[in-house]
Amino acid sequence: MIKRILRVLKNNSATVRPSYLQKKYKTLMKKGLPGVYFFVMATSSAAIATMGFIMNSPSVIIGAMVISPLLYPVVLAGSALSKCHWSEFIKLIKLLGYGALAVVTVSVVLSLLMPFEYQSEIQDRLASSPLQYLVVAVVSGVAGTFAYYWPKVSETITGVGISVALVPPFVMVGVALGNADMLLLSKSALIVLLNIMGIMIGSAAAYIGIKRYAARY
Repeated sequence: MIKRILRVLKNNSATVRPSYLQKKYKTLMKKGLPGVYFFVMATSSAAIATMGFIMNSPSVIIGAMVISPLLYPVVLAGSALSKCHWSEFIKLIKLLGYGALAVVTVSVVLSLLMPFEYQSEIQDRLASSPLQYLVVAVVSGVAGTFAYYWPKVSETITGVGISVALVPPFVMVGVALGNADMLLLSKSALIVLLNIMGIMIGSAAAYIGIKRYAARY
């Protein structure tokens, strides 16, 4: 029975070859390079997410996740980590840092211009345990990497899945700085760190798995 299930899964799966993975990696690296598109979309997503927190609107926050470009450097950093490409890994971490700085700056400015009391969206996120965030981040990294590298899978479907672990926590850091709230800052910074680590771990594991699968064909 198990062999039959595995045979069905194999017959209905795309054939992934090592050459395809390498080509896809190079294509994604181009998208992960710093440029006008990256910073325009990063600052736009930050502004939308911050307004979502101010309005206490989950749908607005989700809209910010869809357009966020921060997922590229994180997922690619996980891939680079699994390939031991340290120069590319460092380059991607720097890009993530630039994007994070842009996001935090925008959220700080908006928080100063439009002060607001923390409502359920922020309170609910702070109520979650760090372990819960880590689990979500790891699974997001696996799903995102699979969607990016697997043939005939749309990259856009993973946008929300990964950004949910990136954009809101970065914005919360900016909101904390704008309101001089050290407690919120410490908690949101911890969430950011765990999310980045989790996504990279999940991404690296998924890339290794896909690479081993490709090596069989």
